[in-house]
Amino acid sequence: MNNKEFKLFEFSTQYSRWLNDISSLIKTYSVNQNHFFDYGCGVGVWGIVASEFFSKVTGADFEDKVEKGEFLLKHNNIKNASFITLKTGVSDLDNIEIEPIDLLISIMVIELIPSNQVIDLFKFASNNLSKNGKFIIVTRRRIGFIRTLLTFERFFYSSYFQALRVLIGLFRGFIISIFSNEIKPSKKTRFYHNKKEIINTAKKFNLKLNKGPREMAKIDSIKSLERNISIEKFLNFRQSNWFVFEKK
Repeated sequence: MNNKEFKLFEFSTQYSRWLNDISSLIKTYSVNQNHFFDYGCGVGVWGIVASEFFSKVTGADFEDKVEKGEFLLKHNNIKNASFITLKTGVSDLDNIEIEPIDLLISIMVIELIPSNQVIDLFKFASNNLSKNGKFIIVTRRRIGFIRTLLTFERFFYSSYFQALRVLIGLFRGFIISIFSNEIKPSKKTRFYHNKKEIINTAKKFNLKLNKGPREMAKIDSIKSLERNISIEKFLNFRQSNWFVFEKK
């Protein structure tokens, strides 16, 4: 368990309940503890916890998130963590020298970025994971997708026309996922990917499935994270699929 009290300020209500469970998961999948990397890190809560175990922590996200994350690093006096500010997405990392990554995570991100970038993320993992390094992906289950349709959670729009376009995109991604076995290149966001798509895309980049959603769902810390994932409950269904991959 993580005993350190982190200062999360306005993010405390959302994230404070996650910290012990995040700590437990990080320790479980940290074979080596040199470099932790969080792609789509938000304000960097996973990285803040990882800073207790890893020599180096890196988060990558867009400017508005990075600014908030740097504020938290400063006020928690964390010296071994830093952020990369993204402008377009995964491709921004191509020209940056990345130290071998022992634990790479991407939490509830791949459903929010274009399919081209999802594929690039698997390629990034394959190119940058250290020997025995792990890649943890968390994304929606179908029930989580249905919740999104009903609540429009995590989507922002400036007009009803734009909201309609998002809804059309949500349905399009869902229909494709029913028949698809692999994530195909596209500049459009898919919003939902089935298990076969994720596992088969990982295989293309020599990433072996270490543990799948069914095994991961039995882990106590993940059960706890699922309970605390949102203040609003949704019919008490588990809403996320967890995957752990490793480089072959």
